[in-house]
Amino acid sequence: MYQDRNGNLYVRTKGGNYLGVDFDESGRMFLLDKRGNIFYDTGFDQGGVTVMTKDGEVYNMFTDKDGSVAKIRLGNRQDIATIDTPEFGEVTGFVDKKLPEALAKSKEFFEGEVPLPPVDNPPPVIDEGIFFPK
Repeated sequence: MYQDRNGNLYVRTKGGNYLGVDFDESGRMFLLDKRGNIFYDTGFDQGGVTVMTKDGEVYNMFTDKDGSVAKIRLGNRQDIATIDTPEFGEVTGFVDKKLPEALAKSKEFFEGEVPLPPVDNPPPVIDEGIFFPK
């Protein structure tokens, strides 16, 4: 790692390119290349990095089980939205163009009563991440 006289950190790739380095408040590293791409550590051992291009395209890059680099498109930053769901409350993520139709169907489903079969063995209750059997 290289630090310039202003305190900015850089790393040099095998190809000789320099990437700017910084850390978020959690200590996870992110890199910025001269094309404007941001590489952000996912914080998960096998999660790889999240990459956002200067055009807003967002990808997850990781090493697959064969040792090859896999790249999965997640969406565009303009597609990120927070929606309120009856199942999970507020959820933030990438939405697709068919979401309003799916939400309308979900709303119709959850506003009506759903007949459930009688349960002899009720499932456990989740309370703050802990399972309590009934």
